[in-house]
Amino acid sequence: MDRWKVGLIVLIVTGASTVSFTIGTRLYSGVDGGGFSADAYADYPMHVTSSRAEIFFALRVEVGPPLDVFFFAGEDFQRYLSGLSPLDAGSVMFLDIFATSNSFFLSAGDYHLVFDNTGYGVARPNGQDTFVTYSIQVDQQPSLIPHRLYLPQIAAFVFALAVVVVTVCAVTVILWDIHGRTRIGQPTRRVSNLSGGERR
Repeated sequence: MDRWKVGLIVLIVTGASTVSFTIGTRLYSGVDGGGFSADAYADYPMHVTSSRAEIFFALRVEVGPPLDVFFFAGEDFQRYLSGLSPLDAGSVMFLDIFATSNSFFLSAGDYHLVFDNTGYGVARPNGQDTFVTYSIQVDQQPSLIPHRLYLPQIAAFVFALAVVVVTVCAVTVILWDIHGRTRIGQPTRRVSNLSGGERR
């Protein structure tokens, strides 16, 4: 086999393995557990950069009363500290939960994840501490038309597109060459209708 054909085959194999990639960034993933004292809360600031990020949240109360869990958007955290109800439509609430496993979407912005054992919401601590295990995963999902492009994303996209184009061209050249070498003309045999005429 010619060297250029070997090179094209290697390029095809390399290209096929390179194109298999996903665009996305995992902002945070963790599994944790802990105790929340009665009439206390824990606050974890979050920053979401994608216009559409999927949140995977699971929690289970091991010991104690249920909790309220909030993902406060905008000014709702300040309202929470003042004892006021949230108003922002982007805020997400899990009220009076012993166990939950959910996924939902958040838009870009700053959030506060709050584990509340104060009686602010629906759950009532009744003077008891609560011990939980929980996991949180935030997967950034790019928009079909991203509102912001970063240089690494652009470079990765251009490289993948170039690999696809070169791979398609290489396959086309190889198939065309194989077709040209294996194509055999069909012989024709003509018999003259005239008596004693020429026969081929």
